[in-house]
Amino acid sequence: MTAVPLGETPSLCILCPEGRERIARPGGMTDWVCHQRIGEQLDEIVTRYARLSATVSHSHDFGRRAPGYHSRPPLNIHVAALRDPRTAPVVVGEPHAPLNLFISWANWIRGERRQAVLATYPTQDNLEILDFEHRYLAVSMDWITRQPWIPRLAEQAKAVLGQLRSATGEPNPRPIGDCEGCGHPLFPPTEGKVIRCGGCETEYSPFGQILMVKRQVARCTVCTHASAQHSNDLEGRPCSMRWCQCPGFAEKAQEGTA
Repeated sequence: MTAVPLGETPSLCILCPEGRERIARPGGMTDWVCHQRIGEQLDEIVTRYARLSATVSHSHDFGRRAPGYHSRPPLNIHVAALRDPRTAPVVVGEPHAPLNLFISWANWIRGERRQAVLATYPTQDNLEILDFEHRYLAVSMDWITRQPWIPRLAEQAKAVLGQLRSATGEPNPRPIGDCEGCGHPLFPPTEGKVIRCGGCETEYSPFGQILMVKRQVARCTVCTHASAQHSNDLEGRPCSMRWCQCPGFAEKAQEGTA
């Protein structure tokens, strides 16, 4: 828990999920874990953008189709949209170019801090411009995480990172379990073999991960079936798997609830 100076009322981090909020650092709107997570997401955006390329399609289909001719575009449209600095979402879920995200936020923050807003850049290379603005956001992160609008930046950065992961062939990682201490979802480590919980920072060694998986595998309370998809072992409900032959499932099938 973050220490709070005498005379100040501790506040909760506004980025933590409801029910698992941590105490925000003194004078800030976020705790140190969320502060670090935003920086890591911005770092990953730059790294993945460097690997992004709008490649020419190797196959073209000019076959006749009703009502006329149909052809595939020579570019990967999604990748091309992410590389275009003008790409900005009108509604949630539409493509958002990393360069647009970095430039718009960096210039807006400069204006809020009464700093000179850049009209032009010394280079026309998009990756160099992205890296330039990334360094500005990184050194400004302490001030950024003290502002009430930080959830909006965090939400957009997470969305852009998800689109880049999809475009580079690496989808968002899926949780492999829940922390036994706080219930926060646990994800595979990006480096090394130790998993660190994003909620309470508990670390799980490879041996601890095996024990955790064994404990989280649920078993039917009436038959011998075991599956990670079960969630009825603690509540004592009958098995709901269609391939199980236990009486509990047969009763549910007769009632039409299976």
